[in-house]
Amino acid sequence: MPAKARSALPPYDPQLATLVKVAPAGDDWLHELKYDGYRIGLRLEDGAVTLLSRRGKDWTAQFPELVAAGQA
Repeated sequence: MPAKARSALPPYDPQLATLVKVAPAGDDWLHELKYDGYRIGLRLEDGAVTLLSRRGKDWTAQFPELVAAGQA
């Protein structure tokens, strides 16, 4: 049986937070607290880790500890 072709990962497109006075209530919502710092997504493709900011800047070299954790 031939190997199944893998499709490429879609581009990193994070949802941006919206500032509101009160968070929505109910079990259908998942909330993330945002403290001062970075919002970075980890992309893992064929064992290679890339860290991307919400604007698409590559931060992989700046956070080697996160790269190692992602590879593990």
